Amino acid sequence: MIALCLMVTALRCATSPVTIPPPANPTFRALAEDPVVHACFANILVRGLTRQEAESAAWVVLKVDHYECIVWSSTGYRAEVTFHGEMPFGVVAVVHSHPPSLPKASLKDLETAKQLNVPIFAVTPLAVWVADPDAGILPIVQNMAWARPRVLLSAQ
Repeated sequence: MIALCLMVTALRCATSPVTIPPPANPTFRALAEDPVVHACFANILVRGLTRQEAESAAWVVLKVDHYECIVWSSTGYRAEVTFHGEMPFGVVAVVHSHPPSLPKASLKDLETAKQLNVPIFAVTPLAVWVADPDAGILPIVQNMAWARPRVLLSAQ
């Protein structure tokens, strides 16, 4: 069994120095622009916001020729969502919601990404960030309402 815990530490985020993030990796953006993955990200965002800012999460799984979104049935809290069970075969990423006040993927997200060896995407209404085991924490979308269909595609 894998116990996966994605946590946001408000104190750590609030006290970290402000840095200028590097440009987003085009591979991450391409994944986020896939229509099924984009819909998955938007679904997780809505679930997180409608649950009074409780985090929600999903696995992004690559099937033979398409992606699938497997939403976690676990309970999330404001700063954490946990999955207990086996990671599905074919997982290429994890997506989870963050409170709007903490859009950036956290150091705990990065730790989890390294542990699972898959990128962990954090979504809020105006931003998408990724914590990648190799590339670190990177912005994918900032300061735009990305969740509407085709917004990522038209923002280039």
